[in-house]
Amino acid sequence: MCDPFTAGSTVLTSMGARNEAALATDIQSRGDFEAAMLSSASVLASAKAQGDEVQVRDQLGQMYRTNVAAAILSGVDNVSFDSINNAQQKEGSKAIEQIYDNVNFEKAGLRTQAVLTLTNAKVDAANHAAAAYTGALGTILGTAQAGYQNYKDNRVEEKDPKKKSGLSKKFSSFFKMFTGKK
Repeated sequence: MCDPFTAGSTVLTSMGARNEAALATDIQSRGDFEAAMLSSASVLASAKAQGDEVQVRDQLGQMYRTNVAAAILSGVDNVSFDSINNAQQKEGSKAIEQIYDNVNFEKAGLRTQAVLTLTNAKVDAANHAAAAYTGALGTILGTAQAGYQNYKDNRVEEKDPKKKSGLSKKFSSFFKMFTGKK
């Protein structure tokens, strides 16, 4: 069998492989969470833009009512304020367009950041999963090599059956399949 150091090393490496696999799952979960938070921020940006649009429209309405009141108080016809009202309406439309251009740019940035977050999480998770796999594979190979080396060191030539130990006799057939001897 293996010496205690090899057996202990096998257990620790196996625990490390499990830890790497758990870390891979955790990284992927955190990446999914961060991407969801970025999507939520995109929704909030849209809601803020709609709120800003309402404020611009309210200001336009107040300016129009102020112009109508000024026309009534001055005794001037409302038609004389039409050019002012039209100019204010154009400026308000430009402001609303700018609000939505800004929010679309912000949302595109958030979508890009979400995609990068998910991609990075998948790559990191895959790296940790690969480390877990290679660690476990290395442990299995190391244990097999140590066992085989132990077999080679403790085997007795078949010419002298008296020297075979009970342990060597039990495992000799198992290790013969690695050496190809019959």
